[in-house]
Formats: sequence, C-alpha cells, structure tokens
Amino acid sequence: MFEFILCAITNLFRIYLTYCFAEIFLGKTNKSKITVLCICCSYYLANITLYWTFHTAWINIACNLIGVSAIAFLFTRSIKVNLFVTVSINVINIGCDILATLPYIYYEDGQSFSQVYEILTDFYVFVCWFVIRKIITTTKHAERLFNISLISVPILSIALIDFMIYYKACDGFCTAIVGIGLLIINFFMFYLYNQLLHSMSKHFEAELLEQRIQIYSNQLNVIMQNEERTKALHHDIKHHMNELMILAQNNKTAELMQYLSKMNEALQNPDEIVASGNMEVDSVLNYHLHRAKEELVTVTANAVLPEDMKHSFDVIVVLGNLLDNAIEAAGQSEKKYLGVDIYFQKGILFIQIDNSYVPKNSLSKAPRQTTPATNGRSFKHQGLGLKNVQRIVDAHNGKIEINEGPDLYSVKVMLYMSQSE
Repeated sequence: MFEFILCAITNLFRIYLTYCFAEIFLGKTNKSKITVLCICCSYYLANITLYWTFHTAWINIACNLIGVSAIAFLFTRSIKVNLFVTVSINVINIGCDILATLPYIYYEDGQSFSQVYEILTDFYVFVCWFVIRKIITTTKHAERLFNISLISVPILSIALIDFMIYYKACDGFCTAIVGIGLLIINFFMFYLYNQLLHSMSKHFEAELLEQRIQIYSNQLNVIMQNEERTKALHHDIKHHMNELMILAQNNKTAELMQYLSKMNEALQNPDEIVASGNMEVDSVLNYHLHRAKEELVTVTANAVLPEDMKHSFDVIVVLGNLLDNAIEAAGQSEKKYLGVDIYFQKGILFIQIDNSYVPKNSLSKAPRQTTPATNGRSFKHQGLGLKNVQRIVDAHNGKIEINEGPDLYSVKVMLYMSQSE
C-alpha cells in the first residue's frame, strides 16, 4: 500500500514537470484551467493504472507518449511541433529513469522495484527542467549567482538520497519519507522563487510605465506650449504683416531682418530641444536632453527622422539607455559635454552620441567614480543597459562602434530597418 501511495505522489510530480517542460518549449497555453486540469488528470490516472497493473516498460512508454502528446496539444496544433516536444520530453524522462535505477538494480521488463528510485528520477527530471529553462529563457545577469545556489539544492537532495540508498543508512520506508519531504521542499522553494521573480518583474514594469508617463507628459507640455505660441502669433499676424510691409517699402533691411528674428524667437519653445519628425522619438530625446541641459554645460542635438518610421520602440530603448549612460558620465567630467546626432538614410538609422568622460586611467583623480556602463570598459561588460542595446542591435543586424578619446567617449550605432509599417 505504501508503495502505491509513493507511486501516486511521484507520478503527480512527474506529470507536473511534464507540463512545465511543455510550457518552456511552447510558451503559455490559451486553454482554460479546467481543460488543462482534465487532460493532466486523465494522463495521471491512466499512467498510474497501467503502470501498477502491468509493470511493463513498453506499455508505460506508449502511455507517456500519448499523455505528453495530449499535454502538448494544449499549447500547439502543429503535429510536427507536437511530435518534437513529445519525443524530447520522453527522452528526458527515460534518460532520468535509467540514471536513477541503473547504478543500483538490474531491471527486467515486468519486474517491480521500489518507488524510492522514482523519487530520484523526479529529482533528475527536476534538474533537467531547471537547466533547460535557463538555456531557453533569457535571464538577467544579476540572477546568475542566485540560480547557481538554487540548482545546488536539488543536486544536494539527489546526493543525499543516493547516499542513503547506497550505504543503506536506513530502511526503504525512511528513505522514501525523506525523499518525498525533500521533493516537496524543492518544489515549494522554486514556487516561491518564481513568485519573487514575478513580483520583481511587475515592479520593473511599473517603473518603466512611470518613466514613459513622465516622458509623454513632458512631450505633451511641449506640444501645448507650441500651440499657445502659434495661437499668440496668429492672433497678431495682421499687425506683424503691416509692420513688415512698412519696413520693406522703406527699404529698411536691417530692421526687417531684426523684426523677423524676433518673430522666429517668439515661435521657439525652449523645452522643445529636438523636433526630428517622429513624435515617439522626440518624446524620449526632449525628456533626456532637458535633463542634460540642466546638468551639463554644453548640449548639442540634431535629429531628422521619418514620421512613420518602423520599430520606434526599439529606437527608444537604444536612445534611453545610451543617453542615460552618456549624461551620467558627462556630469562627472570637467567639460560636461553631450552631443547627439541622429538621421535616417536609405533604410538605415544612424545614431551617434558623444560625451565627455573621465578616462579609466584617471578614475583615482575623479571626484566620483564613473558608472560601470561609461568608464571605458569593453561593450559586453558595460551593464544591463548596454546589454539591452546590444540585443536590439543584433535583432536589426546592426553594428556598434565605441571610440574612447583622451576626454571624449563616442558611441555609434547603425540599425537596418524599414522606414514605414
């Protein structure tokens, strides 16, 4: 009876891991929770019944192939994709079964053996799931150390169960209880870890949303100010035209040019530093350059972009990260200089950002240490912000060039993209 309970518990974990594997390979399912539960429960009951009745490897393999295939169909209707996922998951399961039992018993088809080995199999499958998940999904650099400590927990659990079985430290019942306890502890630990990551992700998204709100709010203020200046000039346009005509009739060229200059100044908005033609990009540029004007001595900017340029979001990510780093580094230098040049030509976007900075051989003399992203180290070691830039550049088959002068740091980015949707 105890062996049957053990079999039921270990198979429950195994089928849950199978679902997790399918989620890694195929992403989230759009099926309802009731549908998912019905498929998984049917597979679970069939698996236990057939295993406990026949103890035959080929029947178990056939049941697992059908069950895993049914779970995969929750995620995709493609037969080819389903076949690949089904075979991959079953190969992992069979390999883990062999790894768990081969060192201790000689298995013959139809033979019944202790379910303690199934606990080991679950742990091996668990480790495989964790490793494959880390390979397939993109993770942050900051998580790596924590992930190493996480993977060590199931590995140490496997080592402990192996030790208990090999040296017969206690009877099978005690080993099984310890194994189930460790299995539950591991699953709860990873569940809490995933909940923590989910919470951090939500917090990060909230911060990004708040920043985007500030950016668009700033651009909205710029647009409203422009509209007010235009309305004011339009209201007095008759008076201005009369004055211009009088000056022109009297051949007062100098006064005429001076009057036109004053009209032009009246239209200029000090908060609109850049008007590239693309509203989304202008929002980010004006937001960051307004901050640069407050913190730096010299800020120059030139941007000409098509209004309907594709992939504006990617451009915003690139500009946001590069400008953050450049402004931070320029603020720590003596010259406090920032130069931005952006233009679009023949399907290629060119971005060049120059800033004064404190070279790495002068860090000890600097009043403050520069940030890792701007202290002159190689690009791939410059932090998460520039890693995001590199990812987008790679996605657009672009190039990045970084030049470090005596006191000027220059980043050139080239992205291949379509002009319009």
